[in-house]
Amino acid sequence: MKLGNVLITGCAGDIAISILRILREVAPLSRIFGSDIHDDHPGQLLYDKCLVLPKASDSDYFRKIAEVVETYAVNVIIPTSESEIYEFDALRCSGSEFAFLFSQQYILMANSKSIEIGKDKLKTARYLQSQGLPFPWSVPVSEGSPREIPCILKKACSQGSKHIYQINHLSDVAFFGEKHQDWIWQELLGPNNQEYTCGLFSSKSGEVRQIVLRRKLVGGLTGSAQVIVDTSISDLLVELAKSLQLSGSINVQLRLTERGPVIFEVNPRFSSTVRFRHLLGFCDVVWSLQDKFGYTIDPYTPPEENTRMYKVAEELLLTN
Repeated sequence: MKLGNVLITGCAGDIAISILRILREVAPLSRIFGSDIHDDHPGQLLYDKCLVLPKASDSDYFRKIAEVVETYAVNVIIPTSESEIYEFDALRCSGSEFAFLFSQQYILMANSKSIEIGKDKLKTARYLQSQGLPFPWSVPVSEGSPREIPCILKKACSQGSKHIYQINHLSDVAFFGEKHQDWIWQELLGPNNQEYTCGLFSSKSGEVRQIVLRRKLVGGLTGSAQVIVDTSISDLLVELAKSLQLSGSINVQLRLTERGPVIFEVNPRFSSTVRFRHLLGFCDVVWSLQDKFGYTIDPYTPPEENTRMYKVAEELLLTN
C-alpha cells in the first residue's frame, strides 16, 4: 500500500507501537514518524524519527503538528491517545487556521458522533438507553448514592480499564464519593468471566465488520484473549454501528449478563489489541486506510471460534 509519510502520535504507547508494526508490514516503503510529549521511550529504535511535541491541550499543539507535516511531508496522521483524538475532532469542526489538516492530510480516526458518545462513560450509558439498547445504570456521584451495592465507581472520562473501583460496602460510598464528585457510580455487570472486547469497523459505504474476544486483563490491559462467536453480541454490535453512523474503527467493551450482552464502554479509537486482531484477519487499520484513500477494502474472513492469543513483553536495549 502506498501511503507516503506517516505520523503516529502518542508513539510510546502500546497502541501506537502495534500500529507501527502493522504499517511496517503493509507499507514497507513509507517513512513512519512518531511523536510524544517526552523522549524517554524506545521509539527511536522503532520509528524512522521520533519528535517531542506539546500535550494536546497546549495552545501550541496544532502549530507544532503543522510544522511537522510541512517539514517531513506527512501525508497520513494517526492519533492514538484519546486526548489527541478529542482535540483533532474538535479541530475538524472548528474554523481554526489549522483545520486545513483535514483537507490536505488523511487523519485516521472515527466519525465525530462515535467520538462524542464514546469519550464520556455517562453519556455512553445515556445514549444506549435513548436508542433502546442494553445499558448499565449510571449515576453521577455528585447526584447522590448508587442505586445498589455492589457497584462500580469509575471516572466518567478515562482511557482503558483504569480508575475503576468495586464498591462492596455502604461505608465505601461515603469514603470514595467525597473524594470523587466528578466520577460516576455504575452497575456491576456480571459474571466477571464474561467480559468481551469487540473490534467494530464500518466503511463509509456502511459495511460493518466485527470481531469478539473474551479477554483476561493484566494490569488494566488485555493479556490474553479468545475468539468468540455469539449472535446476540454480533447483532448488538451491528445495531450500535448503525446507530452511531460509524465510519472508521472503534472498540466496544461489554459483558454477557443474564439479560444478554450489555455494553459499558465505547472507546472511540483503535484498541490495544489491534495487533492481535490484525493477525487474526481483522485488519481495521488497513481497512481504515483503504477507505480513506478510496481503495477497495480487502475482504474479511472471520477467524475460527476459540482461537487463542497471548501478549508477551519484549525487551529492547538502547546504548550510547
